[in-house]
Amino acid sequence: LIIEDIQGYINNKLSSSFNGKFEIQNIEGDFINGFTLGPVNYIDEKTIIFSMQEIFVDPDISRIIFGTLSLSEVIISNSYLNLDKFRLLRTELSNKNAIFPIDYHISALKIKKILLLSNNKKYIFSGEMDFIYDTKYNFNINRLNIKSTDWFNELTINSGKIQISNDELSIINLESRTDSVSFKLSQAKINLTELNKSTGNLIINQYHYKINDSSNIVLKEIKLNIQNLHSDIYTSLR
Repeated sequence: LIIEDIQGYINNKLSSSFNGKFEIQNIEGDFINGFTLGPVNYIDEKTIIFSMQEIFVDPDISRIIFGTLSLSEVIISNSYLNLDKFRLLRTELSNKNAIFPIDYHISALKIKKILLLSNNKKYIFSGEMDFIYDTKYNFNINRLNIKSTDWFNELTINSGKIQISNDELSIINLESRTDSVSFKLSQAKINLTELNKSTGNLIINQYHYKINDSSNIVLKEIKLNIQNLHSDIYTSLR
């Protein structure tokens, strides 16, 4: 297949699965050096669900030969995702029984910049992780930076695992170690539709916020165990 055949096949296959329009405007490269795609857009009812200015994909030929969709490296640049609209898209895919590979693996997923819109709030993500899909979405984080205009400081995640299945987000050993904050979320289950059913264990070793040149807020050794957001919250300070 030549590049134009691949580009046309992907556009037609994905567009036929969704109500909206999926478009990859350009593909360059080969299976040896990898492919650069972009811009990539998905638009439904004149609303941009997601877009990527550029994405680099390096296929792992040795594993693809044996039937697993495996990518050695994926680099995403200048992207946008409307998370609220994406949830509706996921329901649409489920109702249509859209077919995707049973499992796939990305050894190194590098995010240069993703702007995420959720509940009318904006978040900017960058970082590196590996990704596996095997009926669940599994993220093994090596580094993740998150910015928001609603936060005092940028949040940096140094390591941890996140798993998404249906409407539940599971977190294991999520750690942050910076000058302003140090914490570990050893285990948590977040119900994405009913937050009051979420549970978790959080240890904040240090939180440092500078109010001005002469005033600071410093919090240390905070433990928080949440069993139910409505009834059973236990907090110990020392």
